[in-house]
Amino acid sequence: MLEFAGNLARLQSHIRKLAIVGDYFSRHRLHKYLRKQARQFTVPIQYYSDPEDAKTWLVM
Repeated sequence: MLEFAGNLARLQSHIRKLAIVGDYFSRHRLHKYLRKQARQFTVPIQYYSDPEDAKTWLVM
């Protein structure tokens, strides 16, 4: 999870929006790691439990 958050921080200039699909525990952990790894992470992030909802938000 730390490595994933670090990669997101390095790639943020190439990301417009980010939708994360997973259970509550995974979302909470990722959010915590992103705050630690990339304090200036400015990409809009939404967390979803349903992949269809995530796709809908990404294409809006």
